[in-house]
Amino acid sequence: MNNEEQLHEICHFMSQERLLTLSAAAEGQVWSASCFYHFQQDEMTMYVMSDITTRHASLMLKAPEVSGTITGSDISLIQLKGLQYQAVASLLSTEDEGIARARYYQRYPLSRVIARPMWSLKLIEIKFMQNRLGVKRCMRWHCSTRPEREL
Repeated sequence: MNNEEQLHEICHFMSQERLLTLSAAAEGQVWSASCFYHFQQDEMTMYVMSDITTRHASLMLKAPEVSGTITGSDISLIQLKGLQYQAVASLLSTEDEGIARARYYQRYPLSRVIARPMWSLKLIEIKFMQNRLGVKRCMRWHCSTRPEREL
Protein backbone atom coordinates (compact mmCIF):
# COMPACT_ATOMS: atom_id res chain seq x y z
CA MET A 1 0.00 0.00 0.00
CA ASN A 2 1.48 3.36 -1.03
CA ASN A 3 1.33 6.63 0.91
CA GLU A 4 -1.64 7.95 -1.07
CA GLU A 5 -3.66 4.81 -0.35
CA GLN A 6 -2.72 5.00 3.33
CA LEU A 7 -3.76 8.65 3.51
CA HIS A 8 -7.06 7.79 1.82
CA GLU A 9 -7.73 5.07 4.40
CA ILE A 10 -6.86 7.39 7.31
CA CYS A 11 -9.05 10.19 5.94
CA HIS A 12 -11.95 7.81 5.32
CA PHE A 13 -11.78 6.69 8.96
CA MET A 14 -11.64 10.29 10.22
CA SER A 15 -14.62 11.27 8.06
CA GLN A 16 -16.72 8.42 9.44
CA GLU A 17 -16.12 9.12 13.13
CA ARG A 18 -17.52 12.00 15.18
CA LEU A 19 -15.84 12.19 18.58
CA LEU A 20 -12.24 12.99 19.45
CA THR A 21 -10.32 13.45 22.63
CA LEU A 22 -7.77 16.21 22.87
CA SER A 23 -5.19 17.00 25.51
CA ALA A 24 -3.76 20.44 26.09
CA ALA A 25 -0.96 21.52 28.42
CA ALA A 26 0.49 24.85 29.52
CA GLU A 27 2.27 26.27 32.55
CA GLY A 28 2.39 22.93 34.36
CA GLN A 29 -1.33 22.25 33.84
CA VAL A 30 -2.75 19.51 31.61
CA TRP A 31 -6.35 18.71 30.70
CA SER A 32 -8.23 16.47 28.30
CA ALA A 33 -11.64 16.87 26.71
CA SER A 34 -13.96 15.01 24.37
CA CYS A 35 -15.31 17.03 21.44
CA PHE A 36 -17.43 16.42 18.38
CA TYR A 37 -15.47 17.33 15.27
CA HIS A 38 -15.78 17.97 11.56
CA PHE A 39 -12.84 16.78 9.46
CA GLN A 40 -11.88 18.80 6.39
CA GLN A 41 -9.68 16.50 4.32
CA ASP A 42 -8.38 19.07 1.81
CA GLU A 43 -7.01 21.11 4.74
CA MET A 44 -6.07 18.13 6.97
CA THR A 45 -7.84 20.05 9.72
CA MET A 46 -10.46 19.14 12.30
CA TYR A 47 -12.92 21.74 13.56
CA VAL A 48 -14.41 21.70 17.05
CA MET A 49 -16.63 24.01 19.09
CA SER A 50 -15.53 24.95 22.58
CA ASP A 51 -16.12 27.91 24.83
CA ILE A 52 -12.94 29.81 25.66
CA THR A 53 -13.75 29.54 29.37
CA THR A 54 -13.32 25.75 29.38
CA ARG A 55 -10.16 24.43 30.94
CA HIS A 56 -8.80 22.84 27.76
CA ALA A 57 -9.54 25.96 25.68
CA SER A 58 -7.78 28.26 28.13
CA LEU A 59 -4.74 25.98 27.91
CA MET A 60 -4.88 25.96 24.08
CA LEU A 61 -4.84 29.76 24.08
CA LYS A 62 -1.57 29.65 26.05
CA ALA A 63 0.04 26.70 24.22
CA PRO A 64 -1.69 25.65 20.98
CA GLU A 65 0.15 22.35 20.51
CA VAL A 66 -2.32 19.56 21.35
CA SER A 67 -2.54 15.81 20.98
CA GLY A 68 -5.40 13.38 21.11
CA THR A 69 -7.11 10.26 19.91
CA ILE A 70 -10.03 9.09 17.81
CA THR A 71 -11.33 5.60 18.47
CA GLY A 72 -13.57 3.74 16.07
CA SER A 73 -17.18 3.64 17.19
CA ASP A 74 -17.47 0.00 16.08
CA ILE A 75 -15.48 -1.46 18.96
CA SER A 76 -14.62 -5.06 18.28
CA LEU A 77 -11.27 -6.62 19.10
CA ILE A 78 -11.03 -8.20 15.65
CA GLN A 79 -11.90 -4.94 13.83
CA LEU A 80 -10.45 -2.32 16.20
CA LYS A 81 -9.45 1.01 14.60
CA GLY A 82 -8.14 4.22 16.07
CA LEU A 83 -5.60 6.96 15.74
CA GLN A 84 -3.39 9.29 17.70
CA TYR A 85 -2.75 12.78 16.43
CA GLN A 86 -0.73 15.90 17.09
CA ALA A 87 -2.12 19.26 15.98
CA VAL A 88 -1.90 23.02 16.38
CA ALA A 89 -5.09 24.57 17.77
CA SER A 90 -6.29 28.02 16.72
CA LEU A 91 -9.32 29.99 17.79
CA LEU A 92 -10.88 31.00 14.48
CA SER A 93 -11.32 34.65 13.57
CA THR A 94 -14.75 35.86 12.49
CA GLU A 95 -13.63 35.75 8.86
CA ASP A 96 -12.46 32.11 8.96
CA GLU A 97 -15.21 30.98 11.30
CA GLY A 98 -18.11 31.34 8.84
CA ILE A 99 -17.13 28.54 6.45
CA ALA A 100 -16.01 26.21 9.24
CA ARG A 101 -19.21 26.82 11.20
CA ALA A 102 -21.40 26.14 8.14
CA ARG A 103 -19.64 22.81 7.57
CA TYR A 104 -19.89 21.93 11.26
CA TYR A 105 -23.62 22.77 11.36
CA GLN A 106 -24.19 20.64 8.28
CA ARG A 107 -22.82 17.65 10.16
CA TYR A 108 -24.28 18.58 13.58
CA PRO A 109 -27.48 20.60 12.98
CA LEU A 110 -28.47 20.63 16.66
CA SER A 111 -25.24 22.45 17.55
CA ARG A 112 -26.82 25.67 16.21
CA VAL A 113 -28.66 25.88 19.53
CA ILE A 114 -25.43 26.12 21.54
CA ALA A 115 -23.21 28.16 19.25
CA ARG A 116 -19.73 28.24 20.78
CA PRO A 117 -16.45 29.59 19.39
CA MET A 118 -14.93 27.49 16.61
CA TRP A 119 -11.40 26.10 16.78
CA SER A 120 -9.25 24.56 14.09
CA LEU A 121 -6.94 21.65 14.86
CA LYS A 122 -4.39 21.69 12.04
CA LEU A 123 -2.94 18.19 11.91
CA ILE A 124 0.82 17.74 12.13
CA GLU A 125 1.11 13.99 12.65
CA ILE A 126 -1.21 10.97 12.64
CA LYS A 127 -0.59 7.38 13.69
CA PHE A 128 -3.46 5.16 12.53
CA MET A 129 -3.82 1.63 13.90
CA GLN A 130 -6.19 -1.11 12.93
CA ASN A 131 -6.65 -4.74 13.77
CA ARG A 132 -8.07 -6.95 11.08
CA LEU A 133 -8.76 -10.43 12.29
CA GLY A 134 -6.14 -10.03 15.00
CA VAL A 135 -3.40 -8.64 12.70
CA LYS A 136 -2.26 -5.20 13.86
CA ARG A 137 -1.27 -2.67 11.21
CA CYS A 138 -0.01 0.89 11.73
CA MET A 139 0.17 3.75 9.26
CA ARG A 140 1.71 7.18 9.75
CA TRP A 141 1.16 10.56 8.16
CA HIS A 142 3.24 13.72 8.72
CA CYS A 143 2.46 17.22 7.54
CA SER A 144 5.07 18.34 5.03
CA THR A 145 5.10 21.88 6.47
CA ARG A 146 4.46 22.58 10.14
CA PRO A 147 1.62 25.10 10.64
CA GLU A 148 2.66 28.54 11.83
CA ARG A 149 1.77 29.36 15.41
CA GLU A 150 -0.61 32.29 15.52
CA LEU A 151 0.18 34.98 18.06
